[in-house]
Amino acid sequence: MKNIETKYIVIVVVAVILGGSYMIGQSMKQNSIERQQQVKIEAEQELVKLEGLNERAEREAEEAQRSAGITRYLFCKDMATDEYWDYMDINKISEDEDGVITAETRFWDEANRVKQQKIENCKDLYLE
Repeated sequence: MKNIETKYIVIVVVAVILGGSYMIGQSMKQNSIERQQQVKIEAEQELVKLEGLNERAEREAEEAQRSAGITRYLFCKDMATDEYWDYMDINKISEDEDGVITAETRFWDEANRVKQQKIENCKDLYLE
C-alpha cells in the first residue's frame, strides 16, 4: 500500500511540476508576444511620425521652390521693364525735365510688344 501511495504522490508531484512548467512556458510566450506587439506598435508609430516629417519636408521644399520661382520671376519682370525703358531712352525724340519721354508710336508699340513677350517668357520659366 505504501508503494501505491508513493506512486500517487510521485505522479501528483510530477504532474504539478509539469503543469507549473507548462504554465510558466505559456506565461513567457504571452509576455514575448505582448513585447513583440508593443515593439511593432512603436515601430509603426515611428514610421507614421517619420512619414509625417517627410511629407512636411517635401511641402516645405516645394514652398521654398515656389518662393524662389516667384522671386526669380519678379527679378526677370523688372529686367524686362528696365529693358523697355532703355529701349525708349535710345529711341526718344525728347525728354522734359519731369522725365516724360516723347517718341514715335512705333517705338512705344515695339517696346511694349517686346516687354510683354519677355514677361510671358519669365512666367513660363519661373512660375510653371
